[in-house]
Amino acid sequence: MDPEDLEGKESQYLPAAWFASGEVPKPKLADYRKKICDKFHELLVEEIVDGDPQLELIGNAIPTVRRLLFDFRMESDPNAYSIMGIVIDRVRRSPKCFATQVMAHMWSQDKPPKPVVLQINYAGLHLYAPSEDDQKLLCSFTYADSLVSWDALNDMLTVHVVHRPSKKSARLHFLTRESIQIKGLLSRYAASVVQELAKREKEDGLRHAARMRALGS
Repeated sequence: MDPEDLEGKESQYLPAAWFASGEVPKPKLADYRKKICDKFHELLVEEIVDGDPQLELIGNAIPTVRRLLFDFRMESDPNAYSIMGIVIDRVRRSPKCFATQVMAHMWSQDKPPKPVVLQINYAGLHLYAPSEDDQKLLCSFTYADSLVSWDALNDMLTVHVVHRPSKKSARLHFLTRESIQIKGLLSRYAASVVQELAKREKEDGLRHAARMRALGS
């Protein structure tokens, strides 16, 4: 794919809102055509180098879409159906998508209970401030690096987490009638995540072994 091939087709790749208000300047479109081609090359051609500092992002070493597409490329070339599945998988990992929402109160001995909205999905546990207009994300705890354990007793849900920036652990207590349901959801999602991480670790090991063999030859 070359930037010249996208001339006149920019609206298929760029946000529709950019074109709704009027014509986008042509020099700017030329820059975006090049950026689009660079991104496609990155997704479909370039290899992922584990530990590359250029790929470091806040909270995630490699962008989710790139990792998902790279893992798929290990088995076969992408097509329209596989891309659709990758997009769905990316959406599944977003805090507000495919999530169960529960009202709860965060409880502690020193402070009065604080109302929160809990979102439980494939990515982990997400805490939102309740609001009629737009819920504000307070924090997220993922299975991969910050959710340690969870338990439920009657209406009390206890979650053991690690605060990533400070590396300190804490136990959060939530009062909710759905405590048993939340515990079950967290356990089911965690089992799937463990399987995915094990598969990824195996694939990383195979790639590393292949690189070592190539260097040895």
